[in-house]
Amino acid sequence: MSKNAFYISAEGGYFPKLGGKFYAGVNAAGSLGYEIRTESGRKLYRISIGYNYQEVQDVIQMTFTTDQETGIHRFSSAEYKDLSIKSFPLQFSMSF
Repeated sequence: MSKNAFYISAEGGYFPKLGGKFYAGVNAAGSLGYEIRTESGRKLYRISIGYNYQEVQDVIQMTFTTDQETGIHRFSSAEYKDLSIKSFPLQFSMSF
């Protein structure tokens, strides 16, 4: 087994609507990294950069208006929206 190596990881999934505050959606993630093992092979260091994508479906977005005289917030409207969340994480980890 080589002490140092590049690696690629990928994962994905779908979350069904479970009711309550659990929303349906998909997620996917992938990364490219490099790992370094110590001489004894007990410790492992990893550094990676990746891409994460998550989509959440049918989230309720509520709009409120503010009364300028009293400062009181009042409900105005609600609609269903789909959210897309994207990120590029840089990770460092150590295992022993």
